[in-house]
Amino acid sequence: MTRATASVWLVGFLMGCGGAAPAGGAATGGESSGESAESAQRQREDALVQSPKLLAPVKGTKAAESRFASIDFQLTLSREDGAPAGIQSASWSLDEKRSYEVVDVSGKVIRELRVTFGAREGNALLGLEPHAATSGQSFVVAAKAGKLSLTKPDGGSVSINEEAGLSEYAWTGKPSPLLVWLDGGTVPSGEKRSGEAEHARALIGELPGVDPKKTKLEVTSKGESQGALGLDVHAIVLVESGPTILELDLTGPAQIDRKTGFVTELSLTGSVKPRGKMDTKKGLLAVSGSGKAEVRRRIEW
Repeated sequence: MTRATASVWLVGFLMGCGGAAPAGGAATGGESSGESAESAQRQREDALVQSPKLLAPVKGTKAAESRFASIDFQLTLSREDGAPAGIQSASWSLDEKRSYEVVDVSGKVIRELRVTFGAREGNALLGLEPHAATSGQSFVVAAKAGKLSLTKPDGGSVSINEEAGLSEYAWTGKPSPLLVWLDGGTVPSGEKRSGEAEHARALIGELPGVDPKKTKLEVTSKGESQGALGLDVHAIVLVESGPTILELDLTGPAQIDRKTGFVTELSLTGSVKPRGKMDTKKGLLAVSGSGKAEVRRRIEW
């Protein structure tokens, strides 16, 4: 997700405290389609909270997460007439640590979550710098009086860039969007689900140049085992930097914890298809090529 996209999305959430939702049917009366979608989302969340499908998180739960992503690719550049203009090879990786503590629980939802960002190592991807405003810092994400509160542990304020880095946790105070999407983690084995932007953001995490609204996501349930729902994941992810696009076609397994909605396992690998154009000293050149990519996440309790 780009910084601008994350920030705008989070500000919208703070104003309405009603997470992103798939578009519903046409609006009626004076209600806009956005309001209709938010209302439908709230109804799904409320229904899940009342259902035995949703398990209650445990206050005091702690988790340590490792995230890793890498992209290796080769760009073939050509002029408008198709004449070759050169080949460029590049690689990018991101390695980071995070930790979580469920500070407070209200019924079946996490009311307050402490997020600590550990070491983060990554180089630029197509000129895009990984978002690092949160690196080495702790934050408290809490639902208070129907609104989302983002603060430092000492009560200090949070900057706009830090807000953007916390957008993955803006569901605090409600069931995780992954649990709402996946019926509390009870989707029968073999059943498929197509995801929206909020599900792509929550499952795959933040990558530079990626707008989750443009991610195509489909999962197939592998059933529940030891309190987690197993999934087979297929995602088409677009990394965009100006007119240059890297299309990642990723597949692999994942697991979702049924009490917290945290992604406990994710191991996606696949191909990279460069396309579009690149602005160079030789002018605007067409881009093609190939490559490989992987995205991994793992939580230890």
